[in-house]
Amino acid sequence: MKKDRRHNDADLLAKRLSHLEEVYRYTLEALEQAAALGDFPSGFHTSGSPLPILEETERKIRGLLTLSAVSFHLVDEDTGQFYQASCSPPGMSDTVSGLVDALTEDRSIAWSLGRKKPVIKTCQGHDLIIHHMATTARTRGFFLGLLDQPPKTIADTTLSFLSIVMQYSANALESHELYRLLRVTNLALEQKVEELTAIRTRLEAEVAERKQVERKLERSRDFYLTLFEDFPVMIWRCGPTGASDYFNKTWLQFTGRSLEDERGEGWMLGVHPEDAKQAGSVFSMAFAHKSTFEREFRLKNATGEFRWVSDHGRPFFDLDGGFGGFIGACSDITDRKRMETELRYQALHDPLTSLPNRSLLMDRIKRALERAQRHPQSRFALVFIDLDRFKVINDSMGHLFGDKLLASCGARLNEAIRGLDTLARFGGDEFIVLLEEIVSLGEAIKIVRRIRDRLKQPFHIDGKELWVTASFGIVMGGGRSVRAEELLRNANIAMYDAKKLGRNRFKVFSEKMLAKAMSWMNLENELRSGLTNQEFHLVYQPIVDATDFRLLGFEALLRWEHPQRGILGPMEFIHIAEESGQIVEIGLQVLRLACKTLAQWRKDIGEARDLTMSVNLSCKQFRQTDMADRVLEVLEETGLPPSLLKLEITESTIMENAKNALAVLNKLKSCGIHIAIDDFGTGYSSLSYLQTFPVDVLKIDRTFIGGLGRNKEVSEIVQSIIALAKSLGLHVVAEGVEEEQQAKALKGLHCDSIQGFYFFPPLAETQALELIRRMNGNAETGPPVIPGG
Repeated sequence: MKKDRRHNDADLLAKRLSHLEEVYRYTLEALEQAAALGDFPSGFHTSGSPLPILEETERKIRGLLTLSAVSFHLVDEDTGQFYQASCSPPGMSDTVSGLVDALTEDRSIAWSLGRKKPVIKTCQGHDLIIHHMATTARTRGFFLGLLDQPPKTIADTTLSFLSIVMQYSANALESHELYRLLRVTNLALEQKVEELTAIRTRLEAEVAERKQVERKLERSRDFYLTLFEDFPVMIWRCGPTGASDYFNKTWLQFTGRSLEDERGEGWMLGVHPEDAKQAGSVFSMAFAHKSTFEREFRLKNATGEFRWVSDHGRPFFDLDGGFGGFIGACSDITDRKRMETELRYQALHDPLTSLPNRSLLMDRIKRALERAQRHPQSRFALVFIDLDRFKVINDSMGHLFGDKLLASCGARLNEAIRGLDTLARFGGDEFIVLLEEIVSLGEAIKIVRRIRDRLKQPFHIDGKELWVTASFGIVMGGGRSVRAEELLRNANIAMYDAKKLGRNRFKVFSEKMLAKAMSWMNLENELRSGLTNQEFHLVYQPIVDATDFRLLGFEALLRWEHPQRGILGPMEFIHIAEESGQIVEIGLQVLRLACKTLAQWRKDIGEARDLTMSVNLSCKQFRQTDMADRVLEVLEETGLPPSLLKLEITESTIMENAKNALAVLNKLKSCGIHIAIDDFGTGYSSLSYLQTFPVDVLKIDRTFIGGLGRNKEVSEIVQSIIALAKSLGLHVVAEGVEEEQQAKALKGLHCDSIQGFYFFPPLAETQALELIRRMNGNAETGPPVIPGG
């Protein structure tokens, strides 16, 4: 029994020893296997990709488990999301991706990672094993395997070994990432070192170059300062504080002061007190903005004379851009300044009289208006002065004489006004006086009378004595807001109104004058349109023999067929045509049409062959230098014999410029044209010109005819005129005969011809032609058979 028990104990011991040996062997194998599983070559860490680590991990895992597919999913460093880093075999990639999506959706992946140990799970008919890959610092990814063996056959030690493999794999991936980051950092540092080295090399080169430039600049400064020293322009320099530290020799010679005297602000002592503030202000502004500047001021020279200088300064900077101060150049511009002053004076003053001209006058009127706006009680007046008959003096005595007279008039007018007033020559023989600070219109009139009285005194020019009068137009300013041009216009209107009343008068402007002037201007414009639109035509008043009433000829009279006002006679518009100068063109048209009409009548009927045509010449027509040539051209153009044309001219027209008139009349007379003095007895009082000028006809004015038979004195005057004309061999025509008594009286006084409404009014062309046919040389058949036109 004991023997059997000892035998059993021995067997039990042997079994225990055999089990221990087996456990020992198994443990040694497991340790060797674990050591082999954790062995990752160091070369994997320095690889450019984690794939070698994952491939080694797969090899070790497949040594532990039987798997149909192995997939590793790593964390993307940029997005933090998992991505499939490798899958073996590659053909299982889509299957594995689908399984991962399903596991992610049911949060199995997150749960497995949180377990931190292998997890076996079935999904979509596959047995899966999942294990996270993490270090102590962070999760690197996870492993997913498709088991090709029953899960129950997997020992716990195998799962432990799997965890060891995952731990080593995660550490290897961590080492790989750290190496990669270290390598990137090293590369960046190497690049930075290269850049810094290049920068250092460049800076060293720049420093060397700067030193070389500074040496050259220093030499250049010395050179330019030496050059500036003898430069013919005054050179100065100031430092960054604005204090002057350099003046060249030219400057010092100009001022007669030493360099020490001029440094700092010392040079400012030579600037004219009136210019010092402005000069300093310009520099201060330029200094504040570090900008160039120009200024002009007066600087005292070595002789103590203040001379105008032009100073140009500009800032300078060092190589680092630091402000170094200003350098400037001065030049003497005194002569230029004097020239500018003279030019300004010439631009604002009349060269003949040295009086302010139109530009300066307009400026002073505008200033007066501005003062009146600021101070409503401030009043002023404008006086428009026009010398009477100056053109006659200018034409007869010559332009040089006329200029001397204008200068003398300007001087005398200037003596008659107050010191605060302005006398300006406006143009030609026109002067304007601006009377400042006028209390009332009465004060202005008082000054105008004083001016007029001064002009009454005789002028002595080139040994000749003559008297001059003027017409004055006055307008008050300051009461309401007006433009300078309006005031001048109104003064001019008032002056023309005064001139119409006769010489040596003045008128004060009124709104009625303006309305009249506007009407005048409108009519003047309508005259131009009338000429363009051929609105003018002629009527013809018969002239008959005073003895037997034979038809001798016609006087051509102008009519205007106005579009709105109907037929207008010359009294309503001829004065405007005279003033505007349109009378020259109108008169030429009248002459041409009258000659053409008579020439055509002579062709059409024999009774018209000896008839004459009288045409009036205006004063302005007669002044035209080519007037005689124009008349001859019309006669040649129309074919009318010169002996059938009578040109009617007033006494005043002839005597306006007697010398020229004589030459023109002689030329016309030599061609056979007859000259008639129109409105005789109303103009020039001297009768001596009748012997001098080649006159053929005297026309007695209608003002004398109207008193025949009623006024003894008038009758005696008419008788005297007719007797005078007869003694000179002149033909006498009485115009304006409207009564039988007048016609008989003229016949008794042996007047040659008569025209007037007693016989015929002015007739239209067709009526005149019919009259020629019907008269048969005798107009004394009773009342006119042709009604007046």
